[in-house]
Amino acid sequence: MAKLPYKKVIVTAQSFELAPKDKIPFIEYQEKPIGDVFLIIEMLKQTEGIDLDANLTSAERSISLAFRRTSKKTLTGDRPKFAST
Repeated sequence: MAKLPYKKVIVTAQSFELAPKDKIPFIEYQEKPIGDVFLIIEMLKQTEGIDLDANLTSAERSISLAFRRTSKKTLTGDRPKFAST
């Protein structure tokens, strides 16, 4: 999408320590690991001038944000806690 060079690495349970903050997806940018999708997207905007949502409508942006938040909670185990009654 952003036409940046990349190298795909498969992270397994045995090599999960590669993931910074135990979060996936993650990237290594200028030899620094970044392990949070929100941080990755913001970093690309600030350092590379890349806005992955630039061509989306406001409705599509809302869906994109909802998807990222849902994915973050699912992939990191960061699920909301409900009060017991």
